[in-house]
Amino acid sequence: MQQAVVTEQITPEAWTLYFPDEEHSPEDRRAVLLQDLLPRLTSLTRWLADRLQPQQVTGRHRLSIGFEELQKVCSSSEFSAALDLQPVEALACLGAAAHQASKSDQLRPRFAHLVK
Repeated sequence: MQQAVVTEQITPEAWTLYFPDEEHSPEDRRAVLLQDLLPRLTSLTRWLADRLQPQQVTGRHRLSIGFEELQKVCSSSEFSAALDLQPVEALACLGAAAHQASKSDQLRPRFAHLVK
């Protein structure tokens, strides 16, 4: 008898923060873009950590980046198209990917000093 294989869909933590009213689906264009950006940002440990700036009022950090540098770092045709067609959505995907990347095992030690 063959057993059915059940695959659990894992919703990235950042999805619920950046798209709170949307159910996560791996086929959603935003989920696809997030998954495209995530390995790019995760591989840029030093680059990402060096650009985080603490915010005195909120205790959070922000990432400041120029448009040309953003396109260079996130060089993907999907991201470029999203920036042209849906810039707010593209930037939300970038924020979600950066948030998710900061939680990765590869980046966590680099950001340990930022956690209170």
